Amino acid sequence: MKKQKLFTIIIALMIVSLAATAQWNTSGSDIYNSNIGGVSVGTAGAADPDALLEIKSTTKGILIPRMTKTQRDAIPTPITAGLLIYQTNSTPGFYYYDGSVWVAVTPKAGASKT
Repeated sequence: MKKQKLFTIIIALMIVSLAATAQWNTSGSDIYNSNIGGVSVGTAGAADPDALLEIKSTTKGILIPRMTKTQRDAIPTPITAGLLIYQTNSTPGFYYYDGSVWVAVTPKAGASKT
């Protein structure tokens, strides 16, 4: 019984310690970190000093949000130029918002699909 109580106290202290040092904030349904440094995923090391986000893997990729054209067009007033999605119907492919319209990302002439 004493070991279980001690274990519970240690876990509680660890949780409190982690919560006290957490840098995550919320705003409505958003979560953010005001850290001005980089974030790395897939490595125990720091992000490249020139990168805000660095993702390392030799076996996985990054999955961009996938949606239909109707869902894409239903994004309420996209104001961020550079917003990127993968459209799954009509003319499937990657699309980015240029600040006024959605633009298909097309390969260079002569580029081959693999």
